[in-house]
Amino acid sequence: MNTAFASALLMICIFVKNSYCFNFTLAAQCGCPFTIQPVCASAKQEMTFMNDCSLKCSQRLDGNLVKLYDGTCCHNRRCESTDNPVCDSRGELYPNYCAFEKRQCQVQRLERFHLEIDMSASNCSCVQQCTPTLDPVCDTFGRTHANICAFSNAKCMAKAMNEDVPELNNLGKCCEDLCTPGRKRFPVCDSLGNTYDDFCLFLVARCKATQSEHSVSVPQFRSFGYCT
Repeated sequence: MNTAFASALLMICIFVKNSYCFNFTLAAQCGCPFTIQPVCASAKQEMTFMNDCSLKCSQRLDGNLVKLYDGTCCHNRRCESTDNPVCDSRGELYPNYCAFEKRQCQVQRLERFHLEIDMSASNCSCVQQCTPTLDPVCDTFGRTHANICAFSNAKCMAKAMNEDVPELNNLGKCCEDLCTPGRKRFPVCDSLGNTYDDFCLFLVARCKATQSEHSVSVPQFRSFGYCT
């Protein structure tokens, strides 16, 4: 493979069961063999290099690149924020199974050790197995939880991580979570003479006023359109 072609192949993704991206940057210019013996490195984000030589070549341009382990990088997918904590066989607590899987992969690469789920660990003593029932509650940090069970798990997680522990603020969604993106905009006027871009924003203002200890009056719906 010539140098020009290798330089053009800054990154090639090989699709097997999952997709892994191998960085070929300047590999030919450094005289690296085009053999796939992947290594994972990171500067600000993890990246899989085709082999050690390719990584060392790239390190000449970016001194912040640090080798993490042999093998492809573990998938850095974004885990949803769910209140379903799990513990591993070493007693470590994770916010959900997705976060555990990411750590399980890293430990396998680094230590050749297979982590397993162990819900009998002391950190998991307060964890409850929640149903997917949607009956939202809002905590004192302004975060909405799917139900009271999920909220209890969030408290459990915070205690185990020595973080500030949320308390129950109100039943139902937090005011900030009432509106969804992509909704239609149509102005609304309330009884106090305030105009809102849409009805949902009026509901948010009403929600906050209802929960506020210092609110003088709660706005009522007056009419659609701008206040006059």
